[in-house]
Amino acid sequence: MSVSESRNVAIVGVGSSMSRSLAIWLASLGWNIALVSRSEKSLSAIADEVRQAQKGKNGKVIYRTADASEPAALKATLDWCVQELGGKLDVLSYNAARVAPSDITEISPEELEQDFKVAAVGTLVAGQWFAAGNARVDRIAEGEYPLFLVTGGNLDKEPEPFVASLSTAKAASQTLSRLFAKVLPEKANILVGMPLIAGALINPMTGEYNEQFHPENIIPKAFKPFFEDRENRRDGKAGWTVERLPPSKRYIQSLLSRIESLERRLADYEGRKERARLGSASSQGTTLANQRDHNLDNNPATLDSVQQLVDLCGGLSLGEGQELRFFDSRSNLAMVAEQLDKRCHDHLLKFSADRSQRPGIGEVEVDRSTQEVLLSVFWKWQNSWQYLVHESA
Repeated sequence: MSVSESRNVAIVGVGSSMSRSLAIWLASLGWNIALVSRSEKSLSAIADEVRQAQKGKNGKVIYRTADASEPAALKATLDWCVQELGGKLDVLSYNAARVAPSDITEISPEELEQDFKVAAVGTLVAGQWFAAGNARVDRIAEGEYPLFLVTGGNLDKEPEPFVASLSTAKAASQTLSRLFAKVLPEKANILVGMPLIAGALINPMTGEYNEQFHPENIIPKAFKPFFEDRENRRDGKAGWTVERLPPSKRYIQSLLSRIESLERRLADYEGRKERARLGSASSQGTTLANQRDHNLDNNPATLDSVQQLVDLCGGLSLGEGQELRFFDSRSNLAMVAEQLDKRCHDHLLKFSADRSQRPGIGEVEVDRSTQEVLLSVFWKWQNSWQYLVHESA
């Protein structure tokens, strides 16, 4: 699925990692982008990067400093974003939070209160502002809904004592987001999404990004699906996914192991197939000689009677789910279990689609009760979608 170009987004809480990468990706799609953060210096540098990534000359990249912990200042800044971008927002992304160590035994009430205002109160103010007529809803008839995007993690479920303040504030922010997700779709036609980052972005030992949480990896895995899905709502708001968690390193490793196992099985199957082909080629002369002897002597005892019966009438094999199935000799599925050799293939080429015209098969009259017994056996062992047999047949 693709993401439409030339839409409006405001990103609150722009830092040097996640929000920066999100803005650069959206700029490459020609989006009009408003960046909001507390630091003028870092915000200006990020805005320059985003402008360089901007697709086309018509896209806007604007920025403004604001303290997200102050409701009046945050609402005034968001109003400014709408005015400067020239239209209501398609997406409002809220990512404001103070990420810093805070020991649960040492943190002050004032510090906890301030962090709570930034992460939790800011989420509340932003969501309420977006629902108050600032979301673009005129494309809903086309299946495109506005999106309130709030970045989360797993600190609400697994709080860490060494980031006690952040754990508490993000837990409140995510609770508010889940409450918005229950109300805004019906009340304001706004979808709520929560990309969850379940781990540390930075490795404390090396100071480098953890590869699985690198912004360039997280954006396509955790953020992009929200942007794609908000535009493809054929069933409206039904079936929307509120929380998305990027695949963990363990999950990725398990998938790679599964792929490796399948590749080994495929290689083993190809090897057995090749050995069978070589064995068949070496015995082909003998098989053809036996067939010539049969034609000359007209002695059916020289051929394998069981194989002849399979060639004419089909045989039993294992179908999907390792269930026993009967396959007609003309069925392509009969080839799955390597039942057909060169001799049987020759038979298939000669046989008529009309079973009554096949060698050794003629019309047989059976009474009604016998027909019902035979058909019950047939439907028990045969794939029901392969043939439809009329009761008068």
